[in-house]
Formats: sequence, structure tokens, C-alpha cells
Amino acid sequence: HAPCAGMKTNETRELMTAYHEAGHAVAQYRLFPEGRWVDGVSIERKDDGTLGRHTSKELFPHPDDDPAMVREQYENEVLCLCAGYAGTVAMGYGDEEARGGCWGDFDAAEETIQGWATAPLEEQLKRAVQFMRRPENKNAVERVGNELLEHGTLDCDELEIVIEVVDGKSTEEDLAQYRALRDAART
Repeated sequence: HAPCAGMKTNETRELMTAYHEAGHAVAQYRLFPEGRWVDGVSIERKDDGTLGRHTSKELFPHPDDDPAMVREQYENEVLCLCAGYAGTVAMGYGDEEARGGCWGDFDAAEETIQGWATAPLEEQLKRAVQFMRRPENKNAVERVGNELLEHGTLDCDELEIVIEVVDGKSTEEDLAQYRALRDAART
């Protein structure tokens, strides 16, 4: 999947962006199954010229929650922030290439790490790469990335069905039916 180092065509940037956003989406789906979606995921160019976005709601723990669960939630939040980088690495891109465009994610991860005294960023990045290299996650990143390249944006329900198709919980027919119903409702 990865081109020669240093080669940055528009197609390569778009593919890397698709895998980056797919990494975030897959991690959020896997680590926060109770649902945190607001808007889904996109690789379409934003008004400021940048590519890609994923939107999720922030889940703040309740003060009475078990401290171990709260810590795990923040650890998972850091993993989700690192998952864009990790999804790109899992799909065969090098460390330096994958870090491009991740500074906002890394800054947010560092902020969470400092607030909760979790492992340093580099350790969290390794953890995220291990997570994304699991076959079920790598397969989901590849499929979501390809869907993003084809459609540009996936809404939250569509994204969930795509991942469930990869996991064998839904079928291609389910996905086609969802899209047909959604598109019919838009007209």
C-alpha cells in the first residue's frame, strides 16, 4: 500500500488521510461501543484547506465512577487520538510519513496524558500501532479507508455497518439497503 518514501502525490495524501481517519473511526468504534458518534468521518477538504475529520462526542466520566474505569476511559481516549497515526502505520506507511498531519492529535493526547499521568506519548503511539495491527482492526481500517476514498464521507450509521460487515455481523446487502434508504430519504 505504501509508496516509496518521500513520494507525496495528491493520491498518496488522500490515501494516507483515508487510513488516518479510518484509524480514528475504528478505534472509537472498538473502544467506545456504547456510542460516541456525532457526525461520522470524512476525507473531504475543509474550508481551511485541510483534508479529513472525524467528529465524536466527548465522554466525561461521572464523579462517582470507579477510578480504574475513569483511567481506562482516558487511556482509551489517548489511544483514539493516536489511532490516526497508528492506522496509517498499520497500512504500511513509515513512521515519519504517518506523523505528518498528526500534530493536533498528538497535542490533544499529550494534554490528556499530562492530566492523567498515563504513559508518555511515544509509548502510547506504540500501544496504538499494536492495537491497529490486530487483523480485525487492520481489516476494518482498510475497508473504511477504501469506503472513504469512494464516498468521501461516511455518516455514523454507515460507518458502523461498514465495520460490522468486516466483522461478519452485517452483510454487504445490509450496507446497500442502508444506503438506498438513506438516499431515498434525502430526495
